[in-house]
Amino acid sequence: ALDASYGTKLTKNSGIGIGFKLFHQKLADSVTENESGEGKPYSTDFAFDLAYLLKQDKFSFGFNIANIGPPISFIDEDQADPAPTNMRLGFFGNLYEDEFIKFNMLMDMQKLLVASYPSMDWDGDRMIGDGINGNSNTNGDGQNEAAYFDPWYKAWATAWLDDWYYGGDLDIDGNRYIGGYTYEEDINPIEGPQPEDLVWDGEGEYGCEECTDTDGDGYFDMNDTGTVVKELGSGDDRTFSKEFKEVIFNTGFEFWYTESFVLRFGYIYDKEGDITNPTFGAGVRFDGYGFDFGYTAGEQGHPRSNTLFFSLSAEI
Repeated sequence: ALDASYGTKLTKNSGIGIGFKLFHQKLADSVTENESGEGKPYSTDFAFDLAYLLKQDKFSFGFNIANIGPPISFIDEDQADPAPTNMRLGFFGNLYEDEFIKFNMLMDMQKLLVASYPSMDWDGDRMIGDGINGNSNTNGDGQNEAAYFDPWYKAWATAWLDDWYYGGDLDIDGNRYIGGYTYEEDINPIEGPQPEDLVWDGEGEYGCEECTDTDGDGYFDMNDTGTVVKELGSGDDRTFSKEFKEVIFNTGFEFWYTESFVLRFGYIYDKEGDITNPTFGAGVRFDGYGFDFGYTAGEQGHPRSNTLFFSLSAEI
């Protein structure tokens, strides 16, 4: 990766910055069987960063949007993925300070600004596009009901709406019909299945892929073999709280003794990534040189637990 950045003051206490990056990726030496095209799975792409910083006497605020750019693809353009555009807000506050002691609080929150939609029924006709036997993913209103993602210039706003406000019921089992019933080859789902053809659990219709009524109670439920998931009405179950589950919060405190020694304590809260770990750190400064140490705790076996960080710094 090659990076270049430029920053400048707006006022005495504020500034802006912009960054540009050119990055090259290589995934493998050969093409996978699901990709079409010639060449090898290499990719060269670019992205921009934007930032703003406000610094007061005892308070600072920072804002950053990173990786603004076009979708990333390797060989098959149809399998492109959106660039990982990420928004981060940061706050700093000096809570107490005297001649020898300084106590600070720091917090940042970040969210991926990628708006993606799984296969969903947008118009409420209980079909994806023109149904199981059709070839089009577009419904009668001209909307794409297959999985897709918004371009980056639109995802800045729709990334806060895609998981709850936009879309409808989910086609989880991939059979292009909402309700997830098990059907015979001669049933035409466009005309509508008969009641005896539907899969019920006593409360509502559920999607079911390769299910078997193992316990013989006449229903497909979690006691049976296979995956049973709700489709009909699943759009009503989504709420704005889902968006907050995707937000990562980092909180930290610093205790400085003079300008030479610091203790740190923090906490990482990433609900969707299953990371809820405390962090600890310490650092020393002497004659322009510094040494810092960090430690991430967590449950045994967690990928982030017992991780150590070390850094050295020097003023020239």
